[in-house]
Amino acid sequence: MESVSSTKSAEIQLPEVKRVAEVAKSVGQAITRHGKALAAATSSVAAERILQALRLDLGKLPEVGRYVDQTLPSMSAAAAKEFGEFESVLREGCVARGWRCDGQWPHFVIATGVDVDIQEKNRAVLVGRAKLSDLDTKAVFAELERSVRSLVPASFDAGEFLEQLYAAYEAARRASGPVPLLRVYREYVVGRQKSTFWSDTDAKSFVEVTASQFRARLSVLLESGRLTTKDGQSLRLVSPLDPKDALFVYLPGEHRFGFIGRIEFVVEA
Repeated sequence: MESVSSTKSAEIQLPEVKRVAEVAKSVGQAITRHGKALAAATSSVAAERILQALRLDLGKLPEVGRYVDQTLPSMSAAAAKEFGEFESVLREGCVARGWRCDGQWPHFVIATGVDVDIQEKNRAVLVGRAKLSDLDTKAVFAELERSVRSLVPASFDAGEFLEQLYAAYEAARRASGPVPLLRVYREYVVGRQKSTFWSDTDAKSFVEVTASQFRARLSVLLESGRLTTKDGQSLRLVSPLDPKDALFVYLPGEHRFGFIGRIEFVVEA
């Protein structure tokens, strides 16, 4: 489907669109040029001459409007078609790249970590934190490539992550029992910072771990089956009381996403 997205981008350069662009650009440049000359005019003679030229170019605006009126209906139909086909383009593009694509219109989760939200009102796409104002498939996949690459590093070790998660759990725990996952996530991020960050809290030295990265790594951990720490503490996941206080995590054992609100580590009997 990559070739389809490339073709769609090329289709925007239709002859009628080019014609509108050329005419609008020409008239716009002329009006801008006259405006600058008028502002710099030092005599009424010069101003009168410039105003006459400006009136001639302003007279071309109805022509631009006619071109727009002629072209807009076909572009509106093409835009509606492209918007309607976006889901299939997204899914097929993900398959081609070996990424999971879960969810349904207008919300998808790519590679168990990156949210893609379709904003139907203004036909924009939100990929993670990046808002793409135009439904440009090439730009969407470029942003997805960047985001997916950052989810789980090549050096990721499930056992090491489990120990780090347990340390974050212990730091976040106030009493026995389950601890809110978002609180554990916060402690996990704190634990990833190097001593240089704490000696001088500069943004450049901050080690970022987004919620998307955290939940993707948690999914990899669950898929690995390595859920017991070196000292025998086993990870348990607990549903939330309120989804707002949870992370939407892919659960490999159940082949679905679910809201995880709390976790705990227990010694199995």
